[in-house]
Amino acid sequence: NTVQRLEIDGGSVLMDNNTTQLLRMIVGRDSCLDLEGGTGQLIIARDLGSTATLELPDYLGGANSEDELRAYLESRHAGDVSIGDPWNTLPRAPFFLNGDCHASE
Repeated sequence: NTVQRLEIDGGSVLMDNNTTQLLRMIVGRDSCLDLEGGTGQLIIARDLGSTATLELPDYLGGANSEDELRAYLESRHAGDVSIGDPWNTLPRAPFFLNGDCHASE
């Protein structure tokens, strides 16, 4: 799959060996992201003050650890990875959770 630009706000996204110039995921609604290979630029951001959660399959890091999130993403995505700045928003909710994007519910 080759995609020039993809912006996602909520929902479940499964990307398998994709080539994407820019993938931007805005965590404004509860969502799930499953990356298995891929290139291009990946941006994860959250709307100011959002309490939405982003589920990541097999993520074992801290709920708001940027370093652990980056390590998780970089092991699954061969392009540039950048993360928005959700760390100082209020109210603060767990941001990155273990999840299963394949769930049918």
